[in-house]
Amino acid sequence: MWKHIYIGAADEATVKSMMERQGVSTEKLTAVNDGDKIPFGDKYFQVIDIVGHTAGSVGYMIEDKLFTGDAIGSGYVWMQIGMCSIEEYVNSLQHLNDSIGDRDLTVYGGHTQYRGTMTDQYVRDILECAKGIVDGSIEGEQYIRGNVRDAKIATYGTASIVYDPAKVTDTCEVELVTKVMDDGQKVIEAVVTYPEDVNPDSISTATYQVRAEQTADNPTFNNVGMRTITGVQVDGNQVTISLDPTDTIAGTSYFDYNAFQTFMFDLSYEVTQLRDVELANGETVAAGGTYANTSVTNLTVDDFQEAEVTNKAGKTIPYRYYDPIQSAGKDADGKYPVVIFLHGAGESGDNNLSPYHREQGRRRLGRPCGHEPVLCAGAAVPEHGRRLGSGGQRSACHADAR
Repeated sequence: MWKHIYIGAADEATVKSMMERQGVSTEKLTAVNDGDKIPFGDKYFQVIDIVGHTAGSVGYMIEDKLFTGDAIGSGYVWMQIGMCSIEEYVNSLQHLNDSIGDRDLTVYGGHTQYRGTMTDQYVRDILECAKGIVDGSIEGEQYIRGNVRDAKIATYGTASIVYDPAKVTDTCEVELVTKVMDDGQKVIEAVVTYPEDVNPDSISTATYQVRAEQTADNPTFNNVGMRTITGVQVDGNQVTISLDPTDTIAGTSYFDYNAFQTFMFDLSYEVTQLRDVELANGETVAAGGTYANTSVTNLTVDDFQEAEVTNKAGKTIPYRYYDPIQSAGKDADGKYPVVIFLHGAGESGDNNLSPYHREQGRRRLGRPCGHEPVLCAGAAVPEHGRRLGSGGQRSACHADAR
């Protein structure tokens, strides 16, 4: 019996969820990353990231053999699925070629029962094919199979790539913006950055659709759905898409009653451009492109810095603190109050983030607190990893400090 089932780290959550839905144990599932070495007798497999077909696609190389699954296909690879552009795929294939060097390899793809094994020449050919698609030197032809109608297929030597013409290059980037609301942190905006300034007249709420996927350590909390767009605003080369915070899929975290802790979702957002977007330089970004989020800005939360404290008994408590001098540019010679906020049981966790995403306390520290000034400086929020009492009580204490 195998002791481990190895999977690329970026695909672990998805594969784990699929296995659990089918009643298959995930106990042996083991995530691997680029450069890892898996022992095999007195030899080892080298793990090579080949991001593209899926986010966690990897290859396993041992001596003169390379096992790639569907990462580079078996004669051709499907790249019209997923979020990776061909431009990104070029980087993955270049990394693969660099990793194998001048080895003479037998390559085992995902469907060798139909097409047989391949050689290292195929690895070089598929890189050239991807480069040709990006620079336009290779023109793809329409690819039709099953319900696939909008894809093209390009060929170089022994290798072919099926791709979406709208996802050849990384035309746009997407940044998510979150805000802590009364019922927790929500994704409130998706900011799309174009290569040039955008003509506002070509933008409306009907220009986009936004798909959100929440992936949890506990797959019972996984969720996928469409976000409600409430408005759009153009500022130079950026389009800010406002999202309804009351959407059921707007949240960034969840509370697991069995573990009695708050955990963060792994968020994956896709912004699909449904209509052409005109740029100020006269060019047009054609409809059909789908862009994945590449970064997240957490309003208020990002202003708190991470730290930890260890007592004499060796107990370490993580916490975050707000420094008004560093974060808000306040007078370094000023005198400000210190606020220590102890969160309730519902915000327990071990990631040093949960109290900020699920509670109002740290958000209120940045605005008038009644008897304290707006600064509420030196605010610190320690995190408990377990419930301390039956009432989930919290408290705050104040002290003056320089």
